[in-house]
Amino acid sequence: MANFKKAMMAAAGGSVPAKYLVTFQSTGKIWDIQNNYADVTSTFQPSATTSAAGSHERLFHGWQDNGYKSKWIGFGGWGRYSAIGGAIWDISNSSSQWSGYNNYDGTVYVFGGGGGASVNRIVPHANSGNHFYFRCDDIFEIGINSILSPSSTNVSSVPSTLNTTSYQAATWGDYIVYTQGAAQNHLHLASFNSSTGAIANITSDNTIANGGTDKTPAISKSGNVIAYPNDTMNRTIANGGAIKVWDQYNITEYDGSTKVLQGNYTSLDFSGAGTLNSGAPIEALAISDDDRWIAAGYRLSSSPYYGVRLWDRNNSYAITDVTVPAGSGTNARPIDIVFYPDNDTFFMAGYSQAQCLECSASQGTYTRNFSSFGANAESKMSSAFGCTVLPEDWFDGLH
Repeated sequence: MANFKKAMMAAAGGSVPAKYLVTFQSTGKIWDIQNNYADVTSTFQPSATTSAAGSHERLFHGWQDNGYKSKWIGFGGWGRYSAIGGAIWDISNSSSQWSGYNNYDGTVYVFGGGGGASVNRIVPHANSGNHFYFRCDDIFEIGINSILSPSSTNVSSVPSTLNTTSYQAATWGDYIVYTQGAAQNHLHLASFNSSTGAIANITSDNTIANGGTDKTPAISKSGNVIAYPNDTMNRTIANGGAIKVWDQYNITEYDGSTKVLQGNYTSLDFSGAGTLNSGAPIEALAISDDDRWIAAGYRLSSSPYYGVRLWDRNNSYAITDVTVPAGSGTNARPIDIVFYPDNDTFFMAGYSQAQCLECSASQGTYTRNFSSFGANAESKMSSAFGCTVLPEDWFDGLH
């Protein structure tokens, strides 16, 4: 039925509606978008969860498009009080409890085993593969592991460039984009091996951008657009811009050796946005499913303390500064942004003194405020460390 509905909507030029919003608060939470964002966590929540720490930990779910469907959602976390420092959810069951996994063995640690394992991000294979990328900060352990064989050590043949200075990553299908370097100033594109989890050998010649510790690549669902924050929010266009956008080719054109992401990028910045918080990176970055909108959240040094800017790729990167309620203090941080399949609605996960918001790109404003402070708050959810949205047909092809 879901496939038939999807085919009919595609024929009519529509999109499959958004069904569930997943956010990462103290644990994972699931909200029914079509039922006034009702909390349905008890219906789906698996037994394995994780604790958030409040710094670099994030939720991650690979994109679903062009036949790629990820059945995994990864939660980075801090193993405080000997709790689990990271977890993965298997969402391939549409009607009952999703499966949860944690306590994966790396070469020298178990998530949360020492009560202080800070796992920044767990990035699952995005093509229903069974591997994940991770970084555990307390002992600077990094690598790729098997989801289905948690007792195994890191997979072999991981290239030397995937080292302890690597930080953030994103996946699309069989491909992974990740930062590397002492200042996270190299951005690499590589590919998973579906059976072993190893990624293709790459070299520093594939450097395409500069970045910082919180800055995360964004890949569109088509694979045609990759965006990445540059090394400081305050960079001008003349100095490379605050965000670099590559949109001249599909990610699948990467052959493991050709430097396809060198050059040919568009630079974006925050001119006229106000006085930026120079010590804070851009943590929220997303691309709409139709490749039209690029959205970024950023921090300001004074009230309203944060902002959200849109660039319209269909209109020469025209800028819209989204109307949002003021944050309540200097730690107002947009942590994550996810677009809904209608290519207009997006959700912003606000951390600490920034709200969790539903927004409209075409209207250029927030439409709902789910946090317990600020204008028109609905008090449904507080700070979130990340978010993803599942369309009505998310389950198709995963069973």
